[in-house]
Amino acid sequence: MSRPTEKPGVIVSRRATGTIAVKRFVTNGGGQCDKQGQKALGVSRDSATINQITPVTITGTALVEAGSRLGLDVEVTTDNQGRAIRASRGEYVNGRTMCEAEAAGRAVEVFLVSGVAIYTTTSTTTTTTTTTTTTTTAP
Repeated sequence: MSRPTEKPGVIVSRRATGTIAVKRFVTNGGGQCDKQGQKALGVSRDSATINQITPVTITGTALVEAGSRLGLDVEVTTDNQGRAIRASRGEYVNGRTMCEAEAAGRAVEVFLVSGVAIYTTTSTTTTTTTTTTTTTTAP
């Protein structure tokens, strides 16, 4: 399998509010995402410690550390360590995989999106049946 690449678009700077590992989802406030399903601003390009300025890719594609095995074209969110995992109902989608990651800890190319929440709608159909019974008695 070929090595994943990235094609970053816009890169912004953020002041780290804590320790940030390279290739992790980062919040707009400058912290590494630490809650599963959290909305991310983008992906860290370097590691950083508190108060350091660090570059964050916010558009295009970025290499993100996978938190689990991921297939091609999977909507991803963040786990509690800022790694990419499959998004579920009620979680923010921070991107879509452009290649596979065979296991946790591997880099995966992610096409970044602006944190859209996944919500599923259910429809309920109610059917009413009326039954009429006629009883005839003989005189």
